[in-house]
Amino acid sequence: MTQIPELTQEKALEAIKEVIAQFDLTENEEKMKVAKEEAGSDLQKMLQIVMPVAIEIQKPIAKKYGFTEDQLGLTQFTMAIKKWEATNEEIKKYGNQLKAKYMPKMN
Repeated sequence: MTQIPELTQEKALEAIKEVIAQFDLTENEEKMKVAKEEAGSDLQKMLQIVMPVAIEIQKPIAKKYGFTEDQLGLTQFTMAIKKWEATNEEIKKYGNQLKAKYMPKMN
């Protein structure tokens, strides 16, 4: 079985900043805009249309930190960062910024 990479608090902060920078690239902002418009407010469509785009945007950064470029690897990458949110306000802040980039606003 392959060892799951771990991130130090410093690497987690570095990684989440890189992910946000990827989302902020003009071409990725456009991809997300198109996907969100296509999905509308339908949560099922968000999962089918928006999430795959969000995953694709994050793949290069996850790979850089030793995670696989598939859904499992991205889940592990996300969890490796999230584990620091409880103890690091800066990581938590960036985590919330990241969620806002691809999660629908809940009323």
